[in-house]
Amino acid sequence: METKMSFRLPLILATVLAAWSAAASGETIKIGVTPGPQAQIFEAVKPIAAKQGLDIQLIEFSDYVVPNAALDAGEIQANSFQNQPYLDNQKADRVLLLLRDKGAIKLKDGTGFKPTVLDITENPKKLKFIEVDAAQAPRALDDVDAAAINTNYATQAGLDPVKDPILREDPKGPYVNLIAVRAADKDRPWVKILVDSYHTAGVKEFVLTKFKGAVLPSW
Repeated sequence: METKMSFRLPLILATVLAAWSAAASGETIKIGVTPGPQAQIFEAVKPIAAKQGLDIQLIEFSDYVVPNAALDAGEIQANSFQNQPYLDNQKADRVLLLLRDKGAIKLKDGTGFKPTVLDITENPKKLKFIEVDAAQAPRALDDVDAAAINTNYATQAGLDPVKDPILREDPKGPYVNLIAVRAADKDRPWVKILVDSYHTAGVKEFVLTKFKGAVLPSW
């Protein structure tokens, strides 16, 4: 499965967009999302896309593995829940990259975006890493000193993603969430409409107002 469609795509001429809108008139697509911010943001995207003839149906998934499998199988046409490093390797430990960026550990040179605990070269705080499913991370807080929790699972667990974290990812960089589609669909008219509908001032304002800094737009 080859997929990749970030939110930072440039706009094209209005005349071309209008032509593509007409081509996709009345089309329906299914988008896989995780409960929480991603689903809520796409609820704001739906009416914008509908004005251009694109009907969006949201399919919620409770984990981070099934949405890509469903996309690959053609059960959905797109998904939105992950960043590029995760898409490159679903089993990559992104927590190690965050700790490295914040100076808590050091990793081997050339590790890239797919480190494992074996790539740690310096661990001055003697941190012990225990891998759990992302959805279970909030529950693990009772048994560990700290846990790496994605925003959607943090909000569902009643945590405040702005006030509670001891470390947070930067809003820019490789961890920006993206819209993924199959390589065979990347040039279809509805993909452009979908991304442009997401990448609007109205959706940006919704994100800033609704999540109050817990989720940040990258455009």
